[in-house]
Amino acid sequence: MEIENRSFNIGQENKIASDKATALLKEFEFLGNTFKKSLSFKEKVRSSLDGQLADFKNQKKDNDHRLETLESNIRIYEENLQKISLNVDELNQKECLIKKRYEGLLKGSLEQDAVVGDAESVEEPEAIADASTLESLIQKRRNFLDNLNENFKRLDAELMTIAKLRKEILVARDGILDKKESAFQKKQKIEEHGSKIREGLQRVSSELEKSIQEEKIITDGLIALLIRIEKCMELSAETDRALFSALTLAESKACFETADKALISENAS
Repeated sequence: MEIENRSFNIGQENKIASDKATALLKEFEFLGNTFKKSLSFKEKVRSSLDGQLADFKNQKKDNDHRLETLESNIRIYEENLQKISLNVDELNQKECLIKKRYEGLLKGSLEQDAVVGDAESVEEPEAIADASTLESLIQKRRNFLDNLNENFKRLDAELMTIAKLRKEILVARDGILDKKESAFQKKQKIEEHGSKIREGLQRVSSELEKSIQEEKIITDGLIALLIRIEKCMELSAETDRALFSALTLAESKACFETADKALISENAS
């Protein structure tokens, strides 16, 4: 009677243990799949954020290069405008000097005419009658007027050259001012775009940091769980021997049954 009770009890324990093992295996499989899906999702999120971060960094590099180029161009424009300002000042000074010389020649010629007029008013009739002296004076006057005219022509040419050159310089200055204004407008847009890029970098970096922390928590949790399960799977020597013996007998029996079926099948044929 006692052996029957023990047989009944071990049968019940066998069923309970088998059912519990099956349930635990299903639960562990579900838990393992949950961890795998979560880690796979976090890996995709991290990979996507890594790509976005790299893209933002490339955009920032390109934007910084464009901004640097524009700032360099603006500096060149400002240097050229400063040179133009100096050139214009220099031309104005030259023009002022030439005009003073021009006025000096005009004043000198008028004074010379006044001196000649006074001399004529006081000269004796006998002096005027000197033909050779008169011809000499006429020739000197012609030479004087020719030289004076040549001087005025040269000054006129210099003033016209200065005016033309100044006009060309001022036209060039207007062109540089337009380019400088355009560069400033482009710089403003690039700086605004750079601000958006930095905001994007900060946002993606923050999201990536948060995702990494969450992935770390899940990974650490799975590793800790596996370590505990691994420790629980350590069997005693007695249990290990019993399992090995049962499995050996089961396999032997299965082999015998397979051989018997094959023999019966062969005899029947």
